[in-house]
Amino acid sequence: TPTATPAMEDYTAYMVTDILRDTLSNLPGASAGAANVSGVDIAGKTGTSNYSSEDFAKHDLPKSSVPDAWFAGYTPSYSIAIWSGYKDYSTPITTWPERRLSQTLFKTIMTDLAQYKKQGTFKKPSSVVEATIEVGTSPLQLTSEFTPDNLKRTELFVRGTEPKEVSTQYQKPDVGTPTNLLA
Repeated sequence: TPTATPAMEDYTAYMVTDILRDTLSNLPGASAGAANVSGVDIAGKTGTSNYSSEDFAKHDLPKSSVPDAWFAGYTPSYSIAIWSGYKDYSTPITTWPERRLSQTLFKTIMTDLAQYKKQGTFKKPSSVVEATIEVGTSPLQLTSEFTPDNLKRTELFVRGTEPKEVSTQYQKPDVGTPTNLLA
């Protein structure tokens, strides 16, 4: 008899969603900024297919060519997946506006949907906690009051796996006792 596939843990679903939110952000390397809808909590994934080296030679395609592009995104209320490409596989997508067409269409549709229904935000389950860690510690350690701001990063952890130890890498500077003071 077939066994039921176990459901995804709530912490897994939330953490994957949190990662996929970054694709629509203004962070370096974010690939789906064109799909972002201001004020709407969206997670998503971009994609393209690739031509083989034989296809490039056979159809004399520019090196930047791809046969298709897609974007799949979701909010707490809706999910939308859009594929774009040409009917003829050998007709390539060659420009960035063409590559972003699926994102542009997603944004247009989601903007329209958002005006009719409040989207809300993805709810962090109690199985997930946030901790501010000091970048570069191994194993990960919590920041101290002396950790430089550029080395502080808040990350998600499954409850019970978050770091407990505070970093001692950075200490209060010893300024010494002043001498030769006149009152």
